[in-house]
Amino acid sequence: MIWVLLLLLQSVNLSWTFSIVSQKPADVINVKQGESFQLMCTADNYYEWCTFSVKERICEYEWKRDPWNITEAVCDDFQGRAEFQGTYNYYECGIKVTSATAEDSGLWKCDMEKYTRGGTRGQGAQDFKTFQVNVEVPTTTTTTTTTTTTTTTTTTTTTTTTTTTTTIITTTTTTTATTTTTTTTT
Repeated sequence: MIWVLLLLLQSVNLSWTFSIVSQKPADVINVKQGESFQLMCTADNYYEWCTFSVKERICEYEWKRDPWNITEAVCDDFQGRAEFQGTYNYYECGIKVTSATAEDSGLWKCDMEKYTRGGTRGQGAQDFKTFQVNVEVPTTTTTTTTTTTTTTTTTTTTTTTTTTTTTIITTTTTTTATTTTTTTTT
């Protein structure tokens, strides 16, 4: 009787446990601007909700009975750059982000919530892991060329005064002799 009770307590306790058992990559992710990167969380059981977030931007995936698959619940913050990765039957939930931007840098969080048949959001056991993503943005070198033009105007005024005084004294003596002859005829 005690064995049955212990087994029953253990199974009840196990039904409320849920853990993310691995994350890939396990450490810092460095990616160049414009390239893709991928984050992956693997749980120890089936999940219903899986959310990736960074700086209040989220991408959320939900397992639905119809279509019996993972569907994208909310992912508008990544403007078509995010895609689900992983295999649900292996308890994997991942995201591939294409065309990395500077805004993708930061501490990412992977939140997973255990599947609860007939339950609603928040009723399943939950776990999370974090990833540090660094998007390397190329540095832009700006060269500023300053051209200073200094115009120096030097005005040199040279006044040369040459005074040439030429005195030409021309003495012209004109002697006019006038002879007057008077002849008187009678």
